[in-house]
Amino acid sequence: MKDERITIIGKGWLGTILYNELVNNGHTDIICTKRHIEKPIKHCMKFDLEQESLPDKLIGSILYFLIPIKATTAFLSSFCQLLDKIPKSTHFVFLGSTAVYSEEQGDCTEEVLPIANSSRAQSLIDFENEIIKRIENFTIIRSGGQYGFGRFPANSLKNKNNLDGSKLVNVIHGTDLVRILTLLISTQQRPRIINAVSPNHPMKKDFYQQQAMSLGFELHCFDERKLLPNGKVINSNYLKSIHFKFEN
Repeated sequence: MKDERITIIGKGWLGTILYNELVNNGHTDIICTKRHIEKPIKHCMKFDLEQESLPDKLIGSILYFLIPIKATTAFLSSFCQLLDKIPKSTHFVFLGSTAVYSEEQGDCTEEVLPIANSSRAQSLIDFENEIIKRIENFTIIRSGGQYGFGRFPANSLKNKNNLDGSKLVNVIHGTDLVRILTLLISTQQRPRIINAVSPNHPMKKDFYQQQAMSLGFELHCFDERKLLPNGKVINSNYLKSIHFKFEN
């Protein structure tokens, strides 16, 4: 498998980490894409999903789609055109989101059917449905909130106030997410859905306050009087079944 082509559509922060991990694991035929390239980048080519069709050279044994989706009809149409070019022999890996689940659904594993309670969630479900309809060999990664590698969500809460801090968080560190992405190369039993979320679910106020303190500041945005239900709690029966060990 290490000499077969691996494609990463979207070499952003996560795609870069995934690429480096694949190289460290001995994979030699990797090609990545970026929407904009100012100067030549090794093993990377320019590709704009909304402006061009998928070049044949980007079709390999496994294709990671890491581009954040846009909730527009035009983007969905371009996405469907890409899906129609994926052969049966290619394993298509789509980075989705646990946002497909509504807060009212409570405990959610891969077996729970998502119920959209927002336009964003419905868009995500629409993209998933197109994959299920058009692709034979695929895995949808429903990722929790991503942090690590310079991503600190606590920064976005500095100027917020009156937030409910009692909800439980569904997050994943970039290191663990990349490990989940790479295990799909070697495993024989590739699931169709994986909930990529840490099994630890601290309250929002505790998680973000600890992160803020590690960065040298405190958050004063949580209203202790707001004690709403814990909301959705995402877990993975698949990762549990293979005894996947989270590092963070």
